[in-house]
Amino acid sequence: MKKTALIVTFFLAASLLFTGCANSMDSPPGFDSFSGGSPRLIIRGKVCNEQGEGLPGIHVREEKFTLDNGIAIILDEPDIVSYNYAYTDANGNYTFVRYRGREMPAEVLVAATDTNGVYQNKALWAEVVYDFVNTPDGPQAYNGYVYADFVLEKKE
Repeated sequence: MKKTALIVTFFLAASLLFTGCANSMDSPPGFDSFSGGSPRLIIRGKVCNEQGEGLPGIHVREEKFTLDNGIAIILDEPDIVSYNYAYTDANGNYTFVRYRGREMPAEVLVAATDTNGVYQNKALWAEVVYDFVNTPDGPQAYNGYVYADFVLEKKE
């Protein structure tokens, strides 16, 4: 009996030790950690009107761009639902997750478009906050998290 208890204790301790080193550190509040696989850029937020009511059906996307003499030029990238864009739900919330690759942006350009034409389109620069994973070389930035909330005004 003591031998079985000792073996079980050993395996539990070993599993905690090895999984603890591979887990990512805490994600920013409001985000679940996306562990394993390739690093991701998780973009989430809410789109409201001026009265604070969530707007459903708003197209929100990350705009890919390049800089030319300090001017951001939007690149044409095909839309892939839940990868580089999403539509807001009934409460105005949206989330999409894309592969981050080797890029480590400090901020991204996110745009909200009302495809019904009632509200003015809006774009904003949003900060990227990173979680970290433990590696033999020390903590390394992994997943990027973006909060991008919009308040849209009605067209006149």
